[in-house]
Amino acid sequence: MKIAIDIDGTICPEKPAFEKILAEPFQDALIKINEMKNNGHQIIFFTARGWNEYNSTKYWLDKHGFKYDLLICGKPIYDIIIDDRSSLPKWNEIKI
Repeated sequence: MKIAIDIDGTICPEKPAFEKILAEPFQDALIKINEMKNNGHQIIFFTARGWNEYNSTKYWLDKHGFKYDLLICGKPIYDIIIDDRSSLPKWNEIKI
């Protein structure tokens, strides 16, 4: 399976931009993600961090021992996301 995982607030605490590199990972996230990777799943990290933070983000993931296949920066900002790869509600049940 392809498993997409957000970074800030999901695998580590939210930090101001200049402190992100100092964040400590949530150990249960590190263990579970590496277990999923070891079991043959594809791990894709995505983040709202800009591409200018790609190298420091990759460094952080590697330094802390996360196993992954892909890192994507620049997640779009949205209020609602509708995606065919998530749990879709019935269209007539969406209330905005």
